[in-house]
Amino acid sequence: MTTADIRSVTIRLPEKMYREASRAAKAKNVSFNALTQEGLMKILADERERELYDAFTLVGQDVEESSVEYAIHAQAEVMLRDE
Repeated sequence: MTTADIRSVTIRLPEKMYREASRAAKAKNVSFNALTQEGLMKILADERERELYDAFTLVGQDVEESSVEYAIHAQAEVMLRDE
């Protein structure tokens, strides 16, 4: 990552949250910045997972569109070919 790929931001935290986060960063032996990035990455990964779950749930609601019946015979043929 180059400096052109990095944004500096200012956040406002309640004093208690800042102290707890600082202690957590120190306990993990990482910087406050690294702890914050780790937390944001987790939130973003959870959001992506939720979006995928929602998308697959929508696909699964349409029985005709989500049918895999056609593939069962092809899969069996491939699996049994080597036996």
